[in-house]
Amino acid sequence: MNILLNGDDNMRRNIISFCLINYFVLLIEINTCAQNKLPSVPKCADISINGIFLEDNISIEDILGKDIKLSKPKNDFPQANFLNSDSSQILTLIFHYGNEKNKFSEFRVRKNEEKMKSSYPVLCGVDCFITYKGIKLGISRNDLVRILGDGYKEIKDSDYHVIIYRLKNVEDSQFLKYYNLPSYFGKYVFKNNKLERFSFGFEYP
Repeated sequence: MNILLNGDDNMRRNIISFCLINYFVLLIEINTCAQNKLPSVPKCADISINGIFLEDNISIEDILGKDIKLSKPKNDFPQANFLNSDSSQILTLIFHYGNEKNKFSEFRVRKNEEKMKSSYPVLCGVDCFITYKGIKLGISRNDLVRILGDGYKEIKDSDYHVIIYRLKNVEDSQFLKYYNLPSYFGKYVFKNNKLERFSFGFEYP
């Protein structure tokens, strides 16, 4: 027997009311998500590593858990360090003073030259640390510029070749307005035309 066709009128009205309420709640949620949606990411910017996003405690906690232990090195911000599956790379998450718990403003990736296998947690299944835009250790300078564009500053010396990207004009940048932060940077260090280490994120206000 079809309840909607043959059941009690009150039951039909209750079911219809329930469906209408849920429909309008869904519309409100869709509208809220649209308002909070991240604007298009600028060509020179990046926003995540292996599904972990800048300034986003939800993605952090989904992947790394809620109990993230921070170290406090001298002359630097509090930070959390992780190794990839073979312990050849180190991911450092930088926490800015005054931020919410488990929201990290800067990501750093480098080779594990110190062989710190027992000191940091290992992220099983992560072969290498790779960004939202596909940047990882070992790519060439031309690969990087092809991904992030030409708007960079370049520094060269005998051993290293550094490329730096910046976004500063918050009034003209929907990206910076979304995060409510004044500036973004990306720093990429090459040796022998291979990406040796890199960092990106938001500068401390």
